[in-house]
Amino acid sequence: MKILLSTWKPWTWANRNISLQDRVDMAKKARAGICMKGSNSTGLYGPNTWNTFKLYPYAKGKSNDDLELVAKQNGLPVQLWCFPYLRYPAGSARAINDAIARWNPTDVFLDVELYYAKDYPYNTGAFLRSLGQVDVRFWLQSYRRPDYHPEIIWNKWLTYKDPNGKHIIHGVAPQAYPMGSQKFADDFARMVVAYAKILGTANRRDIPWFPTLPTFSERGWEPTLPAMVGGVDYLTKELGNRLVGLNFWQQDWLFKDENAGIRSYIGTLASDVIQPPVVIPQNKYIHDHLHPWAVTKGYDGPNPDRS
Repeated sequence: MKILLSTWKPWTWANRNISLQDRVDMAKKARAGICMKGSNSTGLYGPNTWNTFKLYPYAKGKSNDDLELVAKQNGLPVQLWCFPYLRYPAGSARAINDAIARWNPTDVFLDVELYYAKDYPYNTGAFLRSLGQVDVRFWLQSYRRPDYHPEIIWNKWLTYKDPNGKHIIHGVAPQAYPMGSQKFADDFARMVVAYAKILGTANRRDIPWFPTLPTFSERGWEPTLPAMVGGVDYLTKELGNRLVGLNFWQQDWLFKDENAGIRSYIGTLASDVIQPPVVIPQNKYIHDHLHPWAVTKGYDGPNPDRS
């Protein structure tokens, strides 16, 4: 399973003491990639051409260009999340394609929510068409309960194809934020049921999943370690091979000392994590494995571990 840590505005005053190398080191320890914001509405987000990096000393050297460079120098993949504004479908699509060309991701998460998507649903097709030929994996990173947001034309998002007949949307990446609750597993179960309905309508029941899980604090709420573990265990068991990754929004929260437990837990989730070997006592190995094997080879003596 792939793991991503999402970043946002690493150049701000609040993040002045967190270096890009700090971010990369955390991701390396978790066997994770970096996911950074690539576009907002009709423009690129955070390139080093922004005046921000010229005006504020604490922002110097912390653009998305700098983050991509440091991450890739350390062997980490860099993916994007982008914020399409359907009021300007062609301009938003152009900005996303510009971001793809600039930072060369393999996966792009389309943050489809709020009035940016809900107020202009009739432009959904125009936006998807403007993306053109699909050369990356686009993920629909939207609400965890599609049944609560009928303004979004879910079926069009899930069924629209590029000029070569390939689905624009590769998979779903719901923002699985059970705000105000620590019953993650129960909440995720309702989410999976809600998505099953729209995926069934779109005839894409086997679509891959790459949920976005909360690592943030808002209005006094934040996730606990037991809730996170329970939620991930549920997704793993329920989705099986369809669960290809987890994206954690956002990384800054994980730097706090009090969140070390969740930070360490995330480090156990990547599929390439090398688990410590299981130590089997010698007498048990002889009894369970070596002696039965010897018998198949003609040995008829006693089992040597028996007293």
